[in-house]
Amino acid sequence: RRRAAKAARRAAKEGGAAAAAALEAIEMEKARAIETASAWVGNLVATLLARETATAAVSALVRVAERATLEGSEGLSWLVAETAARHLSSRAFVAAARREAASAATAAAASFSDGSEPSDPTEETRASRAAEEAAASVARTLQAGYATLAENALVMLRSAAASEGSLDAESAAKAERAGRRVLAALDGLLAPGAYLRAIAPLLEHDDGRVRRKALRLVAHRLRAAAAAVSKRRQQRQS
Repeated sequence: RRRAAKAARRAAKEGGAAAAAALEAIEMEKARAIETASAWVGNLVATLLARETATAAVSALVRVAERATLEGSEGLSWLVAETAARHLSSRAFVAAARREAASAATAAAASFSDGSEPSDPTEETRASRAAEEAAASVARTLQAGYATLAENALVMLRSAAASEGSLDAESAAKAERAGRRVLAALDGLLAPGAYLRAIAPLLEHDDGRVRRKALRLVAHRLRAAAAAVSKRRQQRQS
């Protein structure tokens, strides 16, 4: 009896270990399936965004990001951030933004002309101003979208810092990486003042690592701005 009871306990223990291993394998398979599905969805969304104008693409990203924040969906927030970082850092997006601004300017200027050479200087001035305003309107729309995406990235960084050490540390790390990638993509797009205003709250974060990362982002942007100013001065002098 004693041997039978010992054997029964050993079998139960081994059975429990086997069940735990099976459950772990199932969870790992689920995670892989989710990552595969997310990658597929991300590629599809990136393809669709590439067919949109720059303002339409940014507006779509903003709408979905705001919805993810409203619903508290960490998975959707991560997917939007990864997609935004990928799309905004692409050459195709930068080219699309330039084309849209140029097209808007051309259309606005054409509304003051019948196709012939303008004979009235006042008409030419109005056409020029209309073209500048149309291009500026596109830029303002994009800047507003960039600012919203930057704010969402900051929320992700804060949430990731708050979740560190919890049971869901892996998701927190993914959110942090996605947030940093969005800010890196916006580095060359968001106007200097707006970019620094977006980063500034992180400089007072409770987590020292978040403050250091924010400081590095600010330092990088300031160095880039200084290099741009220096380059313009050299061009004027030459």
